[in-house]
Amino acid sequence: MVRGGVNSPISLYLIRTPRGPCLVFASSETVRVWEQTSTDHLHQAILWLRSRHNRVVAWVGKLLESARAYHGTLEDRLDPAERILRAMAGANGFVVYHGTFPSGSEVLGYFRAALRRQKIKHWTWFALDWAAIAAAIPLSPLPGPNVLLYYPVLRVFSHYRAVCGVKAAVSAADMELRFAAALDELEGILRTPRRDTGAIQAAADALNVDGLGPFIERMVP
Repeated sequence: MVRGGVNSPISLYLIRTPRGPCLVFASSETVRVWEQTSTDHLHQAILWLRSRHNRVVAWVGKLLESARAYHGTLEDRLDPAERILRAMAGANGFVVYHGTFPSGSEVLGYFRAALRRQKIKHWTWFALDWAAIAAAIPLSPLPGPNVLLYYPVLRVFSHYRAVCGVKAAVSAADMELRFAAALDELEGILRTPRRDTGAIQAAADALNVDGLGPFIERMVP
C-alpha cells in the first residue's frame, strides 16, 4: 500500500463504524512525514515574526514559539483524527482506500460526510478557543509560562489547520479510490460485540499501515 509522502498523494483509509460517522485514517508514518513539512513552514513564519521591529508583532511571534514548544508536550494527547486532518492540509492529491461499497460515488459520499462533520467540529472549537484567548490576554504580563494563553493559541492554529485539511480533500482534483478487502474484515471485527484486538492488528498488518490499532481504540467506543 502507498503510505504517502510530500512528493506523492497522501494515502487515507475510510473506515465504517457500527455507530457514528466513518473514520478517516492515515498511517503514523504518513502523518509524521507531512507534519514535519508543516512544522518547518510554521517555524520559519514564527522566526520571521519574532525578528520584526514592531513590538506587538514580535510578541505574537514569541507567543507562537512558546505555544509550538508546548504543543510538543501535548501531541500524544490530542485527537488523533485531528493530526491526520492537519497532515492532509499540505497534500495535493489523495488515495482513498475503502471496503465494499455499491459505487464509487457512495464512497465519496461517505468520505465527504465524515469530513463535513470534522469541519463543523473544528470551526466550532476554533471560535471557542479565540474566546479563550481573549479572556487570557489580560493575564499575559504575568511572569512565567502562561498556559492559559499558550494552550488556546495552540488549539486555534491546530483547528484551523484541520479545517484546511478538510478543504484540501473536498476540493482535490487528484482523488483516487482503491478497494482494500482488509477494510471489510476490519469493519466486520468492529461490528462484533467483543472486539478482538489481535484481529484488528492482523487487519492493520494486511493493510500494511502502522498506528491503526491505537487509532481504533481511541476513536471507536
